[in-house]
Amino acid sequence: MLESLFALGFVDILDPSAISAYVFILSMVKKRWHALLYIVGAYSCYLVCSAALYLGVEKVLLKLITGFISANPMATGIILLVLAIACAVGLLFSLRYMLQVIRKEKEFSMDAMLSIKSLHPMFILVFGMGYSLCSMPFCYPIMTYMGILAANGYTFLRALPYLAIFCMTSQLPLFLIHYLSVKLDGPKMEKVLGSIRRIMGVLCAAAIPILLLIACWWLFGEAFRILL
Repeated sequence: MLESLFALGFVDILDPSAISAYVFILSMVKKRWHALLYIVGAYSCYLVCSAALYLGVEKVLLKLITGFISANPMATGIILLVLAIACAVGLLFSLRYMLQVIRKEKEFSMDAMLSIKSLHPMFILVFGMGYSLCSMPFCYPIMTYMGILAANGYTFLRALPYLAIFCMTSQLPLFLIHYLSVKLDGPKMEKVLGSIRRIMGVLCAAAIPILLLIACWWLFGEAFRILL
């Protein structure tokens, strides 16, 4: 099992989006150790979700969600409508900022686009958990590894330590970046982080309005479908 763990775990660590998110967080924390809460949140949620999937809990959760929607259509519709309006507002602000950058009225800055000066430690923790939760459908390496464990007859308790180690491997690049940020604290690290931040910032800036538009469209559609 360890051979499969390290082979699939190596594929799992190649996640540029997680690395990009961590680089941005490092640039927006008041204290360097606050950024570690992102890793804690991402790891804990990744492990819990993986364990839940191994137990088949996702079927229970799906039943609970569909049951809530059926029993509370009005509340569900209002929640989706509020989220859709929030996405629409975010879309307008992001488009306005990008237009100002194109007109050269402002210099491009991901921090300015997000209008965030610093991040609260609790937000960082929740953000890490949210990232893992949203990325679970695309975590094919751990899905494959769970299939290998199940095929070899591993019970939940026997499989849990292997899942814990597997989930930890995905956080190794983030630990490495954090170590470098402490070890090379100063102009050298700022130069490295600045280069990564600029490249990823341009890609994210282009993606943010698109993602907000898709989210806005879907949420409005679902809200009106439920309410009407």
